[in-house]
Parts: sequence; C-alpha cells; structure tokens
Amino acid sequence: MTIRMRRYGHPRDSDRVSNFLVRHYQPGNRDGNWLQPAWAYMHYHPALDEAVLDRIGIWEDGSEIVAVAHYGSALGEPFSSFAPTMHSSSLRCWTRYL
Repeated sequence: MTIRMRRYGHPRDSDRVSNFLVRHYQPGNRDGNWLQPAWAYMHYHPALDEAVLDRIGIWEDGSEIVAVAHYGSALGEPFSSFAPTMHSSSLRCWTRYL
C-alpha cells in the first residue's frame, strides 16, 4: 500500500470526500468519522473560511481516498476521518498533519 497525501481541491473533491464518508459510515458513529451531512453543512456554514480550504489534506491509496484531515469552519478545529481498513501504523504519516 502506497499512500500519498495531497491538498483538497474545492469543489472537485467535495463529492469524493462525501462518498468516502458515506461508504465508511458505521451505525452509531463507531468509526468516529465525521458524518457526511456535517461535511456538506461545513461548506455552507457562514463562518467557513474558504480561503484555507486547500489546507484540508486527502490521503489516497491509488485513486481511493483512505483518510482526510480537515477542520470544522476554521483552522484550529481539527478533525480526521479514515477508512476502517487503515492500520494504525499507516496513520502516523497523516496524523502529524493535524
């Protein structure tokens, strides 16, 4: 598995991240990921700092998203979402991003 990080490109990546969150949703939020409606709402929140959307990080294995590091409406509110198949040792490369 070769994981590569890149910056989020809005609006190009918005649906891809939404689909990632839906695909990996676990009832009761057992995965701890953001819920997809919260991701969608973030983009329309009046306090969203659109100037720093490119600070959101996306980690991909090939063309598949395996992790996202993002914020709520402003930098300083870090959140992370990841595929449940990610091994904790693989996460070291992206947890420093937060």
